[in-house]
Amino acid sequence: MGLELNQQFILTPFPQKVSLDTIVFDIDNQQTAAQLEEPMNQINRVVADKLAGLGHPPATNPLHLPPSDVRTLREHITQNQHWRGAATAIIMNNASNSLEIDIDAMLAAITRPWFNEQLVSYGGYALNSQALHITSSVRHSYFTHFTDQLIPTGQHHSPLSVAGVVHLENLLVLGWRGGHNFADTVHIVPAGSITYRTQFFDKEVREELGDIPSSQYQQKPAVVGMVTDTKGKGWQYLVVHVDLNMSAHDFMQTWIHAEEREHRFLPLLPDSLEAFLHYAAHNRYDIGKEDPSNRAMTTEDNRGKILPQAVAIVLLDYATRLPRNQFVSALQATPFSSGYTLEETVRP
Repeated sequence: MGLELNQQFILTPFPQKVSLDTIVFDIDNQQTAAQLEEPMNQINRVVADKLAGLGHPPATNPLHLPPSDVRTLREHITQNQHWRGAATAIIMNNASNSLEIDIDAMLAAITRPWFNEQLVSYGGYALNSQALHITSSVRHSYFTHFTDQLIPTGQHHSPLSVAGVVHLENLLVLGWRGGHNFADTVHIVPAGSITYRTQFFDKEVREELGDIPSSQYQQKPAVVGMVTDTKGKGWQYLVVHVDLNMSAHDFMQTWIHAEEREHRFLPLLPDSLEAFLHYAAHNRYDIGKEDPSNRAMTTEDNRGKILPQAVAIVLLDYATRLPRNQFVSALQATPFSSGYTLEETVRP
């Protein structure tokens, strides 16, 4: 089954770059979000206790544990009554209709119980010359598990992620994923869900790429547009363009010392649309060859292939840098052009 038959992305380049400092999240449930502080603290205590009980330092990131240790940790956490009580409180707090909730099914769907964050959920945006306003709600990270596993929650849930496209020395930086979800596939780097009340992009850069001095940026990273997944999980991506003055050697040295280093290595491509399209066409991730019982477990057919959302994000970045006719002509010449649609925004 071809990529374009399964997934469709809308690429929306903004008519102007948007400073990260001018993004305003218009949160509609701040009071509800404040009520989760105690159950989230309880979950953190349980996770730290179970890590220690299994012989791991309390601050260990399960991303770096072997799969067998991850399974054991998951079982120890999710069988704990304090965790189950706190997770139930979170589910009931975030649910729009508690009468439709099957608590046992939802608890069973939480495959990463240590991922305990409040995330921004997308509702729309308005762009003007002063700021990018994003209408949004706050939802706990456990709700991403329900989205992933298609368990109904009685509400529409569209997580918002930030996605950086990094360029240096005429090179485009990609990331070969580690961890346990979609491991050994290729994505952009840095990327991640936007967490409530954080400097979300700086956080992702620090965790995934390391401490990059501000002097190494050619200009401040800025949002250049948005990618919308219309046939998959409904995710939205704020795309951030990043130009660095660093050499590939210095960049890799910085990455080696990153806090999390979530990727096994960083593929570097020539920084051109044609080179990227050639790479993407010959390394296409095939949704039809996913494991239907666990989409996040990479099959051998998809090992080393670039994720469809990564293709969309990089294409959006190039769409903001090239003349429209040049971009459209190059895209139409590829075998997957029908999966990606360019949509202009109205200039404010």
